[in-house]
Amino acid sequence: MMVGATACCAIVWASYGRDASGQAKAGGQQEGQAASAAKAKILFLHHSTGECVWNGGVKEWFAAYNKANKTEYEIIEQNFPKDDPYGWNNYPYDYWNIWVKHAGSKPFKGEPTLEMLTPKYDVIVFKHCFPVSGVEEDTGKGDVASEDKRIENYKLQYEALKKKLREFPKTKFIVWTGAALKKSETDEDSAKRAKAFFEWVRDRWDEQGDNIYIWDFRELETEGGLYLKDAYAQGDSHPNEKFSKKVAPLFCQRVLEVVRGSAVLELRILADAKEMRSDPKKLTRYVEALKNGGTRRLSGDETYQWFEIANPVDFFKPQGDLSTRFEKDKANYAMVAERVADKYYVLAHIGDKYGLTRRSGEADWSLESAQVDHDTMGRPIIAFTLDERGGNKLALLTRQNRERQLAILIDDLVISQATIKDEIHARGAIYGSFTPEEVNELVRKLNAGAQPKPPADKAQAP
Repeated sequence: MMVGATACCAIVWASYGRDASGQAKAGGQQEGQAASAAKAKILFLHHSTGECVWNGGVKEWFAAYNKANKTEYEIIEQNFPKDDPYGWNNYPYDYWNIWVKHAGSKPFKGEPTLEMLTPKYDVIVFKHCFPVSGVEEDTGKGDVASEDKRIENYKLQYEALKKKLREFPKTKFIVWTGAALKKSETDEDSAKRAKAFFEWVRDRWDEQGDNIYIWDFRELETEGGLYLKDAYAQGDSHPNEKFSKKVAPLFCQRVLEVVRGSAVLELRILADAKEMRSDPKKLTRYVEALKNGGTRRLSGDETYQWFEIANPVDFFKPQGDLSTRFEKDKANYAMVAERVADKYYVLAHIGDKYGLTRRSGEADWSLESAQVDHDTMGRPIIAFTLDERGGNKLALLTRQNRERQLAILIDDLVISQATIKDEIHARGAIYGSFTPEEVNELVRKLNAGAQPKPPADKAQAP
């Protein structure tokens, strides 16, 4: 079945045949599927919150994965910084203090610098414990060298850290969004400030194309709210054993995605322009947040989010120059689109009801495979197959959203969109103005994310 294209490259779902082995046949040669590195050394730096998650089964998960897939992913953990001599503080100031201010080949107060760590590890994971969320009001005078827990200081420290981390392009870094506090251990204003800062980290500080990645731990703890949910807490703001066992495999999956250089495929229903324009105040809030602050999601909102369009010219197919046509044409689009400088964005639903998403690594479906194929004109496309659960979810999504627009995203970038004309199942293809090299690289990354599965009884490995 075909999803009728409206304004850009088509998204097509087809009933591909299967050979005797059960493998999908799409007519094209299966290319671009070079194996990802089967060996990596991973370092997890943490304090007590991280220890809870580690004890939730991280080591066991990787042991099961390695055994089932003949890989050698070695993950070790250590307290950073240690209580003595540095002090039990792992906040933005402390990473800046050790890794930026006191960078070099020698340890600072017994703590290793990046110059010491990066030659030893392929991936370094670091995080903050929950006191990081006790955020005070800004003074209007941010200071990168201040230990005060204020957004103005945090941002300066994070910007300096990003610059430093990028000096080591051969090492990948994963940053957890900060652990949250229980409602009884903070106040609403402080919690709102903490939420705003880590949304900034996720939505603005984190950028495509570098060696820095995010794992949204805070989203899992709060489920989009302000506080660590009581059901997930030990008694204080440490995560309890049940929650830790729940999120440990999600953390492992995120690490694996980064190690393997995989891409994350998602499908999302786009916001309906007619519906949004019926509430001008609401639409203005989204547009102003994007244009004035670069905010892709409104604080506390779990309905819509702006997503950057990978190839705007291919996406909009303007009759003329896009930069001059966009403002004239956007009022006629069925989607909500905006431009900020030289980037273009579209508004899409973020709730699980309106898409096949993998937010924070938590999903009950997966990509089974991707491969290079060609359309009837011989142009390269990406054929993909979802697992059974993914196919069932997609069938329900498309059955309930006929005539609405569906976007395909890879790593949070919108690749294509089309109007849903009929119920769709597990197999399809992504069309676009791809070069053979681009298709091969996307297929490689998607297949790296289509992870083999260890035995189900082994530490909840995927």
